[in-house]
Amino acid sequence: MPNFFPKYSIFVSEKSLYPFQREGVNLMIQKGGRAILADEMGLGKTVQALAVAAHFQDDWPICIISPSSVKFNWLIELSNWLSDIVDQDTIVVLYTGKDVQDIQRSTKGKFQENIK
Repeated sequence: MPNFFPKYSIFVSEKSLYPFQREGVNLMIQKGGRAILADEMGLGKTVQALAVAAHFQDDWPICIISPSSVKFNWLIELSNWLSDIVDQDTIVVLYTGKDVQDIQRSTKGKFQENIK
């Protein structure tokens, strides 16, 4: 399997990933980012997903969908792992369905066709 580490290493240092995590990231990158990461709890799925996202940053924007109970954890992890490439002002967290309407209003409907 090819090692894609150099492309995402700018954002996630090799020392911060365990070998099984690097293997998972490389596999997901090899699959073009189209993979399901289904490790057990506590094995670092978030950092693996962020490493893959960093690898494909040319294809951003990115949409992270998570249960509401962990949405703030994602904000923290984005700033911990990808602070060099993620502008905190561009992160949008939806709290309720009303937030979608507020975003549509504040962007003058720019995202209206994308949010249903």
